[in-house]
Amino acid sequence: MFCSNCGKPASGNFCAYCGHKLNLPVDDEILTVLPADWSHEVRYDILTKIPEVRERLGRAAAAVRKSLTGEDYAKIFDKVFSPGVPLSKVIEIAQPLYASWGIQTGKTRSGFIPTPTGKVIVDVLCTLARTNRTLKNVRQATDGCVLEASLPSDLMSLEGEIVLSIRRETEGTHIDAATKIPGQLYDWGKSNRCLHKLFDDLGAVA
Repeated sequence: MFCSNCGKPASGNFCAYCGHKLNLPVDDEILTVLPADWSHEVRYDILTKIPEVRERLGRAAAAVRKSLTGEDYAKIFDKVFSPGVPLSKVIEIAQPLYASWGIQTGKTRSGFIPTPTGKVIVDVLCTLARTNRTLKNVRQATDGCVLEASLPSDLMSLEGEIVLSIRRETEGTHIDAATKIPGQLYDWGKSNRCLHKLFDDLGAVA
């Protein structure tokens, strides 16, 4: 079984990676109502029940490359330099404080993809899984969905989020993407790199 939230292998009632409540295994009755061609399906809950999609998400999650987060770097700094006030504690206090002052950074990008919307949604979910961006929320619409995922911290940037609006159009799919990193004024190109990589992976036309 794979977690429908983060796509990683899971068992039991909750995912050990993201804590999401696991769906029950797909039974024969449910399989009979799943679309044979899911490329135009826009309902997230249906897409993530399709065995082929679940297999793709599992492969993407298995290919993730773990990297050090900003918190990991701060803990290493604290161990090496032993400052009076741990850097990790400073970050923990400073980010929500600066965010409350309205300090944040982020970028946006939009594009068109000449690909059916169901396939685009699954491609986006696989990209999020491969890049270790945990899916936090899904908002369903009649012509697509909005995905909200974490944007992990790193050496240059605090933790943020990426929001992707994916909607059906006549000849394909339109996607709007935005990053937001609260509590930080500059992200040193992180948002642009993230969005460029996403749109390059999807083959989108800006």
